[in-house]
Amino acid sequence: MRRAAFSLTELILVVILAAILAGIAVPSYVKMVEKSRVRDAESTLRMIFQAERIYRLDNQIYGRLAE
Repeated sequence: MRRAAFSLTELILVVILAAILAGIAVPSYVKMVEKSRVRDAESTLRMIFQAERIYRLDNQIYGRLAE
């Protein structure tokens, strides 16, 4: 009785295709992560700016360094 199995050529072909797909997908994923980090940093800076504006409205000065 003969078992169904993959030949070496078929396995190599599958590995090559997986490597090609990974080569295409990884740079796109890295770009998405970078864009996400940029958006997060921009959002954080906007929140800091708004907090400074609110503080400035409540207090006439930011601080007293030389008294």
